[in-house]
Amino acid sequence: MLAHLPRTGNVVSITFDDGPNPDATPIILDVLKRDGVHATFFVLGRHADRWPHLVKRIADEGHQLGNHGYFHRKLHRRTPNYVRDDLTRGADAIERASGVRPRIFRAPHGFRSPWVTPIARSLGERTVGWSLGVWTRHCGRR
Repeated sequence: MLAHLPRTGNVVSITFDDGPNPDATPIILDVLKRDGVHATFFVLGRHADRWPHLVKRIADEGHQLGNHGYFHRKLHRRTPNYVRDDLTRGADAIERASGVRPRIFRAPHGFRSPWVTPIARSLGERTVGWSLGVWTRHCGRR
């Protein structure tokens, strides 16, 4: 089951997936800081290993870190052992980089099989998705 937050008024959660990215993440963080906004960053473990200073900055600036797996593979086509290894490696890399163990997980591309959410839960992570898809500034469409 995906996590749902209680609705009390007009609230939006801003999330970013697949990072960090040395070209985009610093700019995003600067804008969020300037506007006093916090977001959730679903980090790839391989990117956390490559750019740990960016993961540390995300955490240090008060944003939430979520696990997005290590390799960004579609998990619904993978075995339970693969899924457990990918999620564990992702969480370990995020914790090494930031000192924070992620408590939430978002599946790459949103694809899940019957065992993805239970495996995430067994690792202490709550699975979350999204209610609105990607919006791109350049085309003005989702």
